[in-house]
Amino acid sequence: MTKLREMSSGVVVIVPINSGSDGDPTVHPSYATHTPVDPPTLYLEKIGQLWMETRGQAQRGVTYRLDRLPHGYTLWERPRPGHPKHVDKWLFGGPRGKFDSPNRYYPHFLHLMETGGSNIGCPCTLCSGSKGVLGGAANRFGSSPSISTSASAAKPSMPMTRRPLEPTTSAYFKSVERPSKLPFGRTAQVDDEGTPDVYRNLIDDLQQRGSIDEDITETLSMDWRAERALTLEWLRTTNLRPPWMPRIGDVVLFLRNVTPGEEVQYDEERSVYRVYDTGTEKFIRPANWEAGVVSQSVHHDISIPIADLIHEPAEKQEWNVNYAGLRVEPLPELGSKDKTLSMQHKYVYLHQVRPFIFWREFLINVPEHEWHPTIHHAITLMSTFSLVEKFRFKGTWPSASVYCEGMYISSELILVGDTVRLLPENSGAEVTDVLKIRSIQLTFTGLDQASKDDYDDGRPYQSTVFIFGTGYTWRDERWILKHDLSRMLKVSFNRILGRHYENEAMNLWFPGGDRVLGKGRKGMESARKQARLNDSRIKDGKQWYWAESRNDALDLKMFNGQDVVNPERDPKEWRKLIKVMEGVAGERERMEVIQKAKAQRSLRNSIGMFTYDPRPESDTDGFESGPQSRKRTHSMVSRDEDLADGEQPELSIGAQSDVADEHDMELDRFVDDAMEELSS
Repeated sequence: MTKLREMSSGVVVIVPINSGSDGDPTVHPSYATHTPVDPPTLYLEKIGQLWMETRGQAQRGVTYRLDRLPHGYTLWERPRPGHPKHVDKWLFGGPRGKFDSPNRYYPHFLHLMETGGSNIGCPCTLCSGSKGVLGGAANRFGSSPSISTSASAAKPSMPMTRRPLEPTTSAYFKSVERPSKLPFGRTAQVDDEGTPDVYRNLIDDLQQRGSIDEDITETLSMDWRAERALTLEWLRTTNLRPPWMPRIGDVVLFLRNVTPGEEVQYDEERSVYRVYDTGTEKFIRPANWEAGVVSQSVHHDISIPIADLIHEPAEKQEWNVNYAGLRVEPLPELGSKDKTLSMQHKYVYLHQVRPFIFWREFLINVPEHEWHPTIHHAITLMSTFSLVEKFRFKGTWPSASVYCEGMYISSELILVGDTVRLLPENSGAEVTDVLKIRSIQLTFTGLDQASKDDYDDGRPYQSTVFIFGTGYTWRDERWILKHDLSRMLKVSFNRILGRHYENEAMNLWFPGGDRVLGKGRKGMESARKQARLNDSRIKDGKQWYWAESRNDALDLKMFNGQDVVNPERDPKEWRKLIKVMEGVAGERERMEVIQKAKAQRSLRNSIGMFTYDPRPESDTDGFESGPQSRKRTHSMVSRDEDLADGEQPELSIGAQSDVADEHDMELDRFVDDAMEELSS
């Protein structure tokens, strides 16, 4: 409801905004070079006017003004170098950069208001990476239902979107004295790199405050800072793709060598899938399937016809395979130190790939001793899962939920907005149900009974993962809603069979065959049973391995040609840099970091490059590797009998090959500000 305010210049209507936002209050320029603009009248009035016009509620002669900007967004100004009378203004706080005008920010603002704070699928120029509006982006999130009651269990904790309701304190520090409050962040438990354990600290905070509902930020983690934009962009791109498009991190079957004019077809005479020559119209050899993980997907600018799932692409000459195809890395053996298989990657077109969930169907009548070793490696990994992009923490003591954008389970990535097939509660029944996912939640219970220290042997807290959404069942040749739309179906993650592929895709993969909803069920259930017997990480009668990340789940040391953990990383130096960037470092520490950056710039400018190296000077000058460090930001947890034996999961990213570049860009931004401050 708008509010009227009489002013000398006329009537001003104050327009309240929704609470959803993707803004980050820690993203802003240096106070030494920029000045905050408060109130940000330029944006409040311009955006307010545009919004009311979009809603068809604007009236002539009335000035509309937002009551505030979305949480985390702040306006800053700076005199233009060489033209000090001209002052430039930028809006900071967005995950993809700053906005230079209200008109450019408005599409992003409107998307936040319509989705409850999610930027996935946002058409603005920063999020879409284009100069114009990206049309046709499907919104996977939507608004919360008026009643959040589960159709099958207790009331789920909603909402499902990035919707911070109040300002948050974004950083955590370890303190020996453990005071109740620190100038920059909260007291904290830390991992073995010294990085604050954000989830354990949120739980500690929940106990003190009684209730929490806020975004999850890890400002003191350089990994989080560098990977955040990559992860959001990856999710946005994946959101635009159909479910049949292989996703980064998916495990797939693939054929390494397929020449022009060759396809995979079912040989009815031999009852087996073989390679077929479309020129001679003859089957020419067996289909030698390998199992691998998708480390690069099709370029997002390319529109792929669904027919390319089984046929050689018609535009093969126009697009090279490393642009229009997939990069697949063969899976090495779980627990083996020999990971050379993962370096034998192959770029393949879609018609050379099949979802691994259908491994039993495509290997039908192929003797097991003829299988490629990677098939066995993949089967051993089918009882794993990991969470993706944990963005919000909400709870009332002694329970809480962490909201996630997605999760990897067995061979596939599922996201909020996907439709997934559900295994029946009765193991002997057929698969008839699907779920349109509205929320993925990691839930904590029994916090009041758990130890306060994750590193002792005290009683752990209980945690599990639930999926909430709209349920449908297939009956009488049609889909029937399982519950009232005001309710949500709540299921445990272990009932998920896999993504629900479109009928058109299934018809291409299995022409004229049996395409029941439970396709792939027998193979996946068999694989999970074998995994529980052969995956040494699944212990104490558990059913799943709960991984920290997708790399951890697949036991990979390299992904997309990059080390999963940089052996030269020095977390202490990174945190020094972050504290200077945030303006909370002591004067001595600040000058030490800036002087090092200045010295390196002087040295490297002579060869036309600059990269701040946060390693100790001996490592930098002698080109020696620093100490190898294992990232640990998880807490000790205990889970239900049907869940994994493992630690609390961590962010799983989709494109790690770009992480180093993101680190460099973040560092370059800091150095530019630091050098200006030093010279002022």
